[in-house]
Amino acid sequence: MKQLTYILGLLLFLASCTGDKEVMSLLERAEAYLPEYPDSTGMLMDSINSRPLRESGERVLSLYGLLRTMTDAMQGKGVTTDSLIRPAYEYYREQGESDENIRRLGRSAFYLAQFEASRDSTKRAEDLFREAIRCTEQVEDWRTCYMAYDHFASTITWSNTELAIQLRKTAIDIYNRCKDKPANYISILNSLSNDYLSVGFADSAFDCANDAYQIACDEQLEQKKYASLRVLSNLYFETGNYPTALELAKQGMYGLNDKTRDASLFSLADCYLACDSIEQAKTTLLNIHSSNPKMQYAVYRKLSQIAIQLHDAPSAIAYSDSLETATVGMFTNIQQTKDAYYQALLQQEQESERQHIASLKQQMIFGICLVAIFMVAVLAYVLFERYKKRQAIAKAQILDKAESLSNSLADTRREYQLFKTDKEQYEKTLQQRIHELEAHNNSMKERIIEYKEDDSELMNSDIVQFFLEKSEGRFGEGKVKRSELSALENAFRKHLKYSYRKYKQSNLTNFQLQVAILTRLNFTTKEIAQIFVTSQPSISKTKAKINNGLFGENTSESLYNNLLSVKALKLKE
Repeated sequence: MKQLTYILGLLLFLASCTGDKEVMSLLERAEAYLPEYPDSTGMLMDSINSRPLRESGERVLSLYGLLRTMTDAMQGKGVTTDSLIRPAYEYYREQGESDENIRRLGRSAFYLAQFEASRDSTKRAEDLFREAIRCTEQVEDWRTCYMAYDHFASTITWSNTELAIQLRKTAIDIYNRCKDKPANYISILNSLSNDYLSVGFADSAFDCANDAYQIACDEQLEQKKYASLRVLSNLYFETGNYPTALELAKQGMYGLNDKTRDASLFSLADCYLACDSIEQAKTTLLNIHSSNPKMQYAVYRKLSQIAIQLHDAPSAIAYSDSLETATVGMFTNIQQTKDAYYQALLQQEQESERQHIASLKQQMIFGICLVAIFMVAVLAYVLFERYKKRQAIAKAQILDKAESLSNSLADTRREYQLFKTDKEQYEKTLQQRIHELEAHNNSMKERIIEYKEDDSELMNSDIVQFFLEKSEGRFGEGKVKRSELSALENAFRKHLKYSYRKYKQSNLTNFQLQVAILTRLNFTTKEIAQIFVTSQPSISKTKAKINNGLFGENTSESLYNNLLSVKALKLKE
């Protein structure tokens, strides 16, 4: 404690008398103390005089932006803006291959990747995490390296859970080299437990969660202990042990913060419902006062279901109205977030374009000056040579030039004749190809018209219209009968025989076949979930399995276009 006080006092004293030359050395000292004393380093960053900082060069500003972002992230504020970290990343990416530059490039890529991930720029975040891992492994910055592996896994955990598990295992191995804060290790174990559960490895999930809870108890980390209890509660809930899940969820309610309160209360309400404690579940849900539109939607949806179970018609109507309002708010919030992101991205691209144009102008001016100087030098040399050789050499040059022009003219004539012949032959070939393409185009139009008629007849059929009404919730909860699903399959087989035969040959289960047919009819994930009375993530996973089985793609987004290609294959055949 005395050593920390001494270091903080020394750095604050240096910051108070900082001038233009001392800023860089002060920032380098702050960088050395940051991993161990983030709070003290944050006070130091706040005390730096803004005047010399604004007047400093790009090297000083880049290091300040990196340290400021790292300090905020380590203090739990997160990376909410890229105004400081993005210029730092661009600067260090253009520097040399020294260990210092590589280490700072890895750190700036890591924190910029966190910002991109928070804006749902998943592909950009993945590239930055990979770059951060490469740089930190090169300079053995193990603390940043294992955190990069963990955050990378969090970014892809829904799209590629198996890879996320491998990344978190690697993060644990690297953590054991540097022995960083136990709280970070506990967070990785809890996340790995959730990943194991999502792929069906319940035993491994319980092992990770129990290890995290034991470490939190040994280290007396109360917040992490309660977080581990909530993870264990979720595991017991998913494996069907609802009483144990409820008891652990109650214990995990202690020490909640603003970030975990609403989600934890919602999980507790699920446990109450699973244990048939409907009134307690209702009371718990009413204690959630989230401003998040997605959470509001989930709460009102659950309250509506509870009101229906209790046969409380007035409450069910009121909650349904609130659910409709929350739904509108959720989609409005999503649209606003997308608009803000694309506007910021557009401004960034415009700024990059302006900088690129300015750089091109400078290069163009420099090139023109070089060409002008070269031309003047050549002209002076030619004039000097002509003056020295005078009439005799000038006559010889004129004769040589005339002979050269004559030869060039003959060559040009021969090339023109060859070009004329080739041009005629090319025009004939081109006309022939145009006729072939027109014939092929007419044939394809006829097949496309036939395809559209089939799809149009299918989409206008009574059974498909019935399912459209089901998806809009006009028939209570939307649950359909097995006979109705069979009718849908018969209609699909009648109008699109080739597609149906293709699905049946792929060994899909009956449920997967029904989801594939609804997807091919352009039902959304939400509408399919309403028809089968299940969750949207469950339908998304089923669609991903269908896409993998039919087309070898382990995602749900491209399933609709891939199913359309089945009919396209028939046209090609």
